[in-house]
Amino acid sequence: MKEQKSDRRSRYTKRFLKESLIELMEKKPINKISVSELCEKADINRSTFYNHYSDQYDLLQQMEEEIIDDVNAMLADCEYQKYDSKLMQILAYIFEYIRDNSRACRILLSEQGDVHFQRQILMIAHESYVTELVTRNRLEEDTATDIYLFIVNGSIGLIQSWLKNGMKKSAHEMAELIVRLSGGCVTPFVRKQ
Repeated sequence: MKEQKSDRRSRYTKRFLKESLIELMEKKPINKISVSELCEKADINRSTFYNHYSDQYDLLQQMEEEIIDDVNAMLADCEYQKYDSKLMQILAYIFEYIRDNSRACRILLSEQGDVHFQRQILMIAHESYVTELVTRNRLEEDTATDIYLFIVNGSIGLIQSWLKNGMKKSAHEMAELIVRLSGGCVTPFVRKQ
């Protein structure tokens, strides 16, 4: 019973620290946030913070890893029947997750967020998309990977704008937009039969 209470308290503390970090990052970049400031915001002492994280960067990295794990778990559980393309469904699920976790994602996927994390989120669909490009469009794998990397970087910009402007389009509409735009990137490279 004591272990269960301790585990619940630990989850509660971590949740408050994450919320505090997001709130602080809405005002300034991570390198301007101190552990003391985080602890004060979350109303915990520094020793409690250090029981869970080594510094503010560790907290941020663990938040990012949780999001990656959540998205991967969500995609592992989904059945690919809703849309014509597996890629369309993967992107729709990613956009739904971003929408459902918009406060954290708005910060983590913003200009002041970690570029590596942003690419990781969209690289989740990499294998499916490159495979689809190679088989459907008869592209070489290197060309398909280059096209995908180009699309990922443009997609990050679209996601940032979508979050910043109140997510007026649905997750499905955003996924469809990326699929349509990426089709334009692919067309010049398709080999004639």
